[in-house]
Amino acid sequence: MQKLNLTPRQYPGLPGESRRTKARKRAVAAAPQRPEGVVEPARYDRMRAPVWEPAASTPTRPGAHDFQRVESRGLSC
Repeated sequence: MQKLNLTPRQYPGLPGESRRTKARKRAVAAAPQRPEGVVEPARYDRMRAPVWEPAASTPTRPGAHDFQRVESRGLSC
């Protein structure tokens, strides 16, 4: 009976730690640390941004919007 090898496989050409992992670790270590409680600056000012308004469209055929002239006959409260 053979012994079962449970150690992780080592493939030639692929080190245990990839280059991407090493680069990520270096980037995290080199990144400036913000003081605690400081919020990132806003990227987009929504209060001063222009408000989108769709362009006015013409009816697809003459009389297409005539139904809007008729008062609703629904239940009035």
